[in-house]
Amino acid sequence: LAQSSLSAAPRNSQKTLAEVKIRTAVYNLLAFDKDGVKVDNGVHSAFPKTIWYTFKPNHAETTIITDTQKDTLQKESLTCVYWKEEIHNKAIDGD
Repeated sequence: LAQSSLSAAPRNSQKTLAEVKIRTAVYNLLAFDKDGVKVDNGVHSAFPKTIWYTFKPNHAETTIITDTQKDTLQKESLTCVYWKEEIHNKAIDGD
């Protein structure tokens, strides 16, 4: 994702999904066990969290995009979390 500067816009301003994707990040909580890694946002009510990139430190949930856009981004973010057993085994075995 690219980081860009954008002054705060009112929530009702229409942003395209493409613009939203390059200016946001979705944070998920992960759980690790012997079976691998999985998304486990249920352990904290603040997650998943969608952040609008700015030049200043920012950890607040964005209000710039619509709830529908947030839902789309959050669903897409789940496809980025996966477990590759062969990579895990290689790291454990030291190969």
